[in-house]
Amino acid sequence: MEPVEVGRRAVAVLIDSILLFVAGYIIALATGGTTLHGFNIQGGPAFLWFSIALAYYVIMEALSGATLGKRAMGLKMVKEGGGAPDWQASIVRNVMRIADGLFFYLVAAIAVWVSKGKQRLGDMAAPNYKIDSVVLKAGRLANRVDFSLCKPDAGWPEGDYRVALFIDDKPAGDVKFRVGP
Repeated sequence: MEPVEVGRRAVAVLIDSILLFVAGYIIALATGGTTLHGFNIQGGPAFLWFSIALAYYVIMEALSGATLGKRAMGLKMVKEGGGAPDWQASIVRNVMRIADGLFFYLVAAIAVWVSKGKQRLGDMAAPNYKIDSVVLKAGRLANRVDFSLCKPDAGWPEGDYRVALFIDDKPAGDVKFRVGP
């Protein structure tokens, strides 16, 4: 999948912001925070709204890879290898949305413009993924075990990789390598 430029991401965020604005207004309406000039939520209602906003992003991305704004713009969150998102990555990405959202998402836009993979801070902070895991049983007298890791059909995405060896669930060594241009 190709990384998405800032413009389409911004429209998706705008759509999601409108939905969350409506949720904030409903909370203000229910808690007496509306005025003739708008609404204001503080304390518990503000915490409730923030929790709803964070849950919206985390749940939508973890379950379907896209918020309603992303869906409207034809965008989807995927792991670097193109796989489906998971809860851990969605939580990290969206907690980092606090930093990405500073100055009306200018921080996120700058990160996308300057990062090699066109990623915002939340994308970069999301955890690395396990590509594969194999458990091999060897007899007590065996001093050699062979294994292989096949290249994905779409090739290896650029980045840092590590092959780790564990013996009896204890780290026994690892080999690090980088796939780059």
